Amino acid sequence: MSLSAAGFLTGIFSIVAIFVRPVAGILSDRGGKKGLLVVFTILVGVTAFGYSLSDTAAGLFVCRILHGTCYAVSSTVQLALASLVIPSGQMGEGMGYMSLSQILAMSFAPSLGLSLAEKAGYGAMFRISGVLIMIAAVCAVLLPADREFTKDKASAPGNSVRFCEVVAVELLLLVTISGLFSMMNGVVSSYLSMLGDERGITNISVFFTVSSVAVLLIRPAAGRLQDKRGLTVVLVPSLILGAASMVCIGMAWGLLPVLAAALLKGIAQSAGQAAIQADCARRTPLNRRGVAMSTCYLGSDLGNSVGASLGGWLSGAFGHGMMFIVLGGVVASGLGMYGVQICIDRRKS
Repeated sequence: MSLSAAGFLTGIFSIVAIFVRPVAGILSDRGGKKGLLVVFTILVGVTAFGYSLSDTAAGLFVCRILHGTCYAVSSTVQLALASLVIPSGQMGEGMGYMSLSQILAMSFAPSLGLSLAEKAGYGAMFRISGVLIMIAAVCAVLLPADREFTKDKASAPGNSVRFCEVVAVELLLLVTISGLFSMMNGVVSSYLSMLGDERGITNISVFFTVSSVAVLLIRPAAGRLQDKRGLTVVLVPSLILGAASMVCIGMAWGLLPVLAAALLKGIAQSAGQAAIQADCARRTPLNRRGVAMSTCYLGSDLGNSVGASLGGWLSGAFGHGMMFIVLGGVVASGLGMYGVQICIDRRKS
């Protein structure tokens, strides 16, 4: 398989997920969240077995389409269901733990998968993944039904689809800020190693280890702080630290400032993005949690995609270092967006 074909198969997953997210929100709000979670988690497991059987590009293409679709629905419903279970007064801490579980999975799964593939082959790796996902589906079956949602029958949607069921418009400013944090991820993942090669910075991959450790240490504490003091106390410092981390990378000519940037970015992203998810859940009624969470995910998905594309244009025009510095300014613009959000909230109150 050519590199271009491999790149297309990799990217199609994200493209499908972006288009399916709004539909996932509608399904979540109109159907039983637990049932949807069970069904689409099983289907994600089926795609894992499908990967193990696919030996052509066409087969892999079908699996990627199915995987992106099922993952978009499963992950959206999962977060929406969690927002019903978590007490409102502990939403920040609860969402923090939810995000932490995802980060842990993304941190350890690639290395475990490659280790399995080296020892038993890629087919066996995908089959083992499929078994683990099916176990997760069984765990979903054991969850209590989302009765809190079904009690709200008076405000249940009708048969027609309204725009507010597709996108939570009232959350767009906050979701855009969340996308800025994801944009940092997209740029760092795509261009940090290039900056290291350009400037002769060795062992630059340690950045990701330091950033992951910061996430693990900060996220639960940041959630508890948000529950006690509100969103502003967490989000404003997160945006400042995130912008500083990008500027620090852009000005780095050695490993030490890169590791300092990793620490800042880990703190910023771990605190800021989960805080926005929790606040979005608090702002929406129970019968609209699905569209709220799908809108949050949509912002993150678009942020990742836009970040990689914007980084490519900026680095081509101004170089990698200046690209990171400019990105720091883009992240800092989130402070202005949040200021507008505060003004909107005050007018409503």
